[in-house]
Amino acid sequence: MDGDDPATMLQARRISELVAPWFPDRSFELERAAIYTFHGLVARNWRHQRIFLAGDAAHQMPPFLGQGMCSGLRDAANLAWKLDLAVRGNAADDLLNTYAEERRAHVRSIVESAVRIGRLICTVDPGEAAERDRRMLSDVRPPSQRIAFTLPALRPGSLVRENGGDLFVQPSGADVRLDDAIGSRFAVLARTPALIGPGPADWWRDRIGAFVTAAGQLSPPNAKGVLSWLDSHDSDIAVVRPDRYVLWSGLELDDVTGKISGLLGG
Repeated sequence: MDGDDPATMLQARRISELVAPWFPDRSFELERAAIYTFHGLVARNWRHQRIFLAGDAAHQMPPFLGQGMCSGLRDAANLAWKLDLAVRGNAADDLLNTYAEERRAHVRSIVESAVRIGRLICTVDPGEAAERDRRMLSDVRPPSQRIAFTLPALRPGSLVRENGGDLFVQPSGADVRLDDAIGSRFAVLARTPALIGPGPADWWRDRIGAFVTAAGQLSPPNAKGVLSWLDSHDSDIAVVRPDRYVLWSGLELDDVTGKISGLLGG
């Protein structure tokens, strides 16, 4: 706070005075003390030739949503499959530019939400704090819903087409989870086998090595989850990326295959 002496605030006696009211009936031991300045930062450039930034090197996140490491994991998941295709010569170098295009905007939205919620949590104005507490305690919704936050979708782009940008469903109750059945590859999931007959599905299967199947060929829990997702998106087929974000869903595979085949090494 304004006027606090940092050296005094780091003394065990002062910290104990601040912490003690939260542990009135039990003892505690201080293991570590430090003064932090929270940052909400996103790097301008995430790539320079063969060098890529990810995790804390690409963004610094206030802790109020617990999304710092989560965002770094999303960076790695986004970049890993693209690097794999490019390094093996199976995709154009331009594919790697989609990493920053997708992740920068996504993580910036999360940083902004963390800053907003941090201001709500850390207000020092007694009147504002009292009104915040009254409003939240009178809210009948579950605590997890009282502060509005949902993960944003990826913005439309060369690898995010119609109905794309959200994470695909992970049905529960299956002996083999859908993610494990797919593995680290693309997936083309269709309502019926006829939709993945000879044609574009062959390109996904043979050229890209995608997991191509109809819902009925999956275990009942996975089939039910896939069909429910397709119903909710007015779609018969979905193309899911290796990072489990939906690339596209719709009625026919031909159009989207033609649009992205060059980027994926068609």
